[in-house]
Amino acid sequence: MNMSLKTLLSLFLVPVVCLAFFSGCSRHSVERYIAPKLAGMQLGQVIRGDQAKKIITRLHADMAVDRESAIATYSNRQYKSVVYLTLFESSEKPDTLARSMVKKIAAGGTPFPEPMMRADVAGVWQMEGEKEMNYIVVRSRLLAWLTVDRPVGEAFLQNFLRWIPVERQ
Repeated sequence: MNMSLKTLLSLFLVPVVCLAFFSGCSRHSVERYIAPKLAGMQLGQVIRGDQAKKIITRLHADMAVDRESAIATYSNRQYKSVVYLTLFESSEKPDTLARSMVKKIAAGGTPFPEPMMRADVAGVWQMEGEKEMNYIVVRSRLLAWLTVDRPVGEAFLQNFLRWIPVERQ
């Protein structure tokens, strides 16, 4: 059986190009933290890259720029939520920044009530507002802020915690 050089090259190059492309969508990307659906709400708009970094930096000036960020919105007919995701190079940075945010919020001068560390879930602080629940979540290299309509806050948090992958150090 005689195969042409063109056929051999295409048989070899197609898998190599596909592998190269999909390795860019590595398991370390912030994209893997974006669920298609959480607590009965469908994923809507996703803001990625530089635009997400700019928005998150505007909200939290002390966030370093050596990170990958995304902002995902979810909604259904009754409820809505926003998830701010930041993935860092190291696992120390998210915990340090979360504790800094908690300290600043607890000191007052923000629209948020004092954060309470969850006793039942490590690395989660919650702030109960009149209409919304806000959660700060730290998992390995991930720092997330969830803003969720109050009636579905707990379900959204639990769905999010089940969705995000467990990272091995």
